[in-house]
Amino acid sequence: MNKRTIAILCVIVLLFTSIVSGCASREEIKVDVINKEIADSVEFVNNTDNIDEYGAYQLSSDMYSHSKLNFECAVEKDTFYKISTLVYSDDLNSVHKDEKAIFFSSNMPNEINAEYVTSNSINSPTITNDGEYSWEEITFCTYSYDNETLLFSLQIGNESNEVKGNLYIDEITVTPINNDSIISSDDGSVVMAFNNSVDDDLEALVCYANALSNCRKSMVNFVGDDYTSGKTVFIITQDIEVFGLAGTPIYVDSKQYDSIISSANFYFRKNKFDDVLFAFVHEMSHTFDRICGECDDKLWQFDSEVLASTKAIFALSDNGLSYSNDDVFLLFKSYNTEDNNVFSDEFLTRKLIEIAYRDGWNVFSSVIKRFGKINPSDVDTAKKKFDKFVEIYNSITNTRFENNFTKKEWNMIYSYYSIQQ
Repeated sequence: MNKRTIAILCVIVLLFTSIVSGCASREEIKVDVINKEIADSVEFVNNTDNIDEYGAYQLSSDMYSHSKLNFECAVEKDTFYKISTLVYSDDLNSVHKDEKAIFFSSNMPNEINAEYVTSNSINSPTITNDGEYSWEEITFCTYSYDNETLLFSLQIGNESNEVKGNLYIDEITVTPINNDSIISSDDGSVVMAFNNSVDDDLEALVCYANALSNCRKSMVNFVGDDYTSGKTVFIITQDIEVFGLAGTPIYVDSKQYDSIISSANFYFRKNKFDDVLFAFVHEMSHTFDRICGECDDKLWQFDSEVLASTKAIFALSDNGLSYSNDDVFLLFKSYNTEDNNVFSDEFLTRKLIEIAYRDGWNVFSSVIKRFGKINPSDVDTAKKKFDKFVEIYNSITNTRFENNFTKKEWNMIYSYYSIQQ
């Protein structure tokens, strides 16, 4: 298996990195399983007290099944951590070769994206390009917030993709992410973690984080409170299927690394923003619709994409980075709506922005703030939230919200929200 050679090389690399970066205190934490959910057909061996060339855990089954090992680890608050292990198998089989099989996932109570964001996955024998069986690493990055304990699992197959074969798992380690992979705004309200050192683009990325921090302040003022514990965390270390997933933390697809660096340098040189910066602000905007963190009742969120995009344009405009009316039209143009009279969130987003450009952003800010006086149980569907949004708008402006649309447009919009739950 040649696992010990790999382990020695990993230790050398870690020691060298620690010396170069001056992070001697960033030691890995070894953790043991606190409980396990092992299928009846699986033979499980916990070898953590006497680790040998077969690793810390061994699982064997000649039948397709799924199991899970649950872990907890004492950690420092407000710190990025990497969870990792090495896995070996020469006969692992999964039902679906294109789906995740062996992977880490978060069990933290504030994590709303655990189903969608996991570590990299292993679903077949761990064989190299040279045809040799070898140990393969899986890693997952997370942030502790104000928690002193990390909760996570190692999933060994799942209900939709069960596995069989012999599996060897090395020690599970939790390690603080190196400082040279972390970016923070000057006020610490925006932090970002990458897979590798970003020292070569440090100045541009800090400037980028400061721009996001300024947009963050604008959103706090817009909705009247900070529902994200005073900090927005971006983790840019995992492969995901979309640009970003909002929550605490916000995950951004690690495959976007080059475009993020390019966007940061463009903003740093030109003081202008592009679609990548807009996407960051858009994901952050979601978290100010009470979807996570201190409040998760989605009090006024009648349409997540409409409100996130609208507030994102506000935050950028509030910081001198405005889209023109033509830019807004192009960014949120929906041919399906214009040509076929089919509702789209792009269409309503564009109309809300046009109203704000005409009448001022304070109108919609006031609408959102008044929602704070409403009992969440009174607006427990998207239709009720939309109706309340319209009612408050009408009260504030002494006009009718529907007058901002043609009769055809309003019928399309109202018909859409009338059937939303």
